[in-house]
Amino acid sequence: MGNSGSGGDNGRKSSTAIYMAEVKSKTSLLGDFSNEKDLASEIEYHSQEVFLAICEYQPYDLYLDASSDLDFLVKQAKKCERKDLGYFISRLETELVDCLDDEERDSLMDSYFEKLYFYDIKLKEIPPEYRVKKKRVSNRGLIRFAGESLSQRIEKEINDSSESEIEPSYLEKLEDLQLRLESNLKMIRNYHNEFVKSNLRLVMNKAKHFVDHGLDYLDLIQEGNLGLIKAVDKFDYRKGIKFSTYAIYWIKQSITRALAEYGKTIKVPVYVAETLHSHYVNSIKLMHQLGREPTQDEVLPITARQVVLRKIKEGFRNKGIERGPTEEEIAKNIPDRMKKLKVCLKAYQDTFSLEESIEFGGEYVPFSAFIQDKKATDPADFNYTVRLREGLRRVLATLTAREEKILRMKFGFGELEADGWKEMGHPFRITGERARQLSGKALEKLRQPSKRETLEKFVGDAFPGEDN
Repeated sequence: MGNSGSGGDNGRKSSTAIYMAEVKSKTSLLGDFSNEKDLASEIEYHSQEVFLAICEYQPYDLYLDASSDLDFLVKQAKKCERKDLGYFISRLETELVDCLDDEERDSLMDSYFEKLYFYDIKLKEIPPEYRVKKKRVSNRGLIRFAGESLSQRIEKEINDSSESEIEPSYLEKLEDLQLRLESNLKMIRNYHNEFVKSNLRLVMNKAKHFVDHGLDYLDLIQEGNLGLIKAVDKFDYRKGIKFSTYAIYWIKQSITRALAEYGKTIKVPVYVAETLHSHYVNSIKLMHQLGREPTQDEVLPITARQVVLRKIKEGFRNKGIERGPTEEEIAKNIPDRMKKLKVCLKAYQDTFSLEESIEFGGEYVPFSAFIQDKKATDPADFNYTVRLREGLRRVLATLTAREEKILRMKFGFGELEADGWKEMGHPFRITGERARQLSGKALEKLRQPSKRETLEKFVGDAFPGEDN
């Protein structure tokens, strides 16, 4: 039995250990910039070949009319919610007129590819019907997607060529395009996978900083790998920066968004999670400086200042203002930001299960047993009511049946309270005056010392702060 338990423990550790061993066996590119540049340039080259093949494609039904149609490409782009690639290739087709020589045509196609591949397209260059979420385009992945879709379409056309009359020249062109697409797409996938695998250690190092924030270490690595893949897609080696410097941002963003999405039982917005993570980092730094655990009042101004400074700079940048914020502008917004941060901290508190067991009195009871039910009757009040009811019953039992009934009707003890003496005497067929006399006689009996003492102690229980 003991061995099985330890074996299960080793089994839980083995998944992380195996993954780390596999990652360490890969060649790291973190310190070798030339390899990063070579890989990125190879991916760019083969992506450009895919782009050129897409531009050369012409469906057979319009091939006889010597015109081009990119409706298929636009439809494929719509499937992944990107229409700008189809628009720019359509625009390129209209500008590749016969008057251009080969050098001018190649230069024009290269310029369009660079705009798409390196995200240099401005929003104003795209018509409103082709814009996607009011953001700048990012077509590197879309070029591959369109190439794969086009390859499948060409393969279908070639397979259907035996059933339809297609000119041999067009069929030869299709086969050449498919061969180019398949070979270049395969090279893109290989280089892309090599780029990602060679930088997995970077993700592991960054994921360590987010342990114990709501997700397991392997889950953090998985989310960080998704950010790494996105960084590879967007990396521009021409700007002269190392890939690790660029990828850290995307890895961190992917992990923090995953923590905001899955790390808490109650989901909070991503910007709140990122702000509170900065707040946590600030508290750690302040703890090292002070040598003790800092209070919220000490950490909040630091985080609020960082958020205010970032917000003001973004506002200035959007308005085209080329200056930094002054201390007065920053200090004016810090109090409001601190109030919002306090609300965010309350919303980001850890949840606690009501079924969680807590040791109490030598045994474990659920946490819900300690929570007061405001709708339930208080045990002290319930006990007082039971004892009062029993005392009244004993005292009233000393009266005659008619006297007890009249008192109960008068004061509402277990009976409906009567509106007047006449109504009280009606069940006994007596007048209202006789009912009043019987009520007075019954109260006189209850004023006797032995019976009075029985009821007076309940007055003391009901009003403990007053004398009897």
